[in-house]
Amino acid sequence: MEVEERSGKRNYGKMGCFIAVILLVIVIILIATGVINFSWEQ
Repeated sequence: MEVEERSGKRNYGKMGCFIAVILLVIVIILIATGVINFSWEQ
């Protein structure tokens, strides 16, 4: 039981990092598109 719990926590940590990276990429893309649109309008 203890081993299962530990591995479960590790998997959750990996998933958390994965989600954080995806969110970071999405934010960067949104900022990049916003900058491109802003420079295009000028």
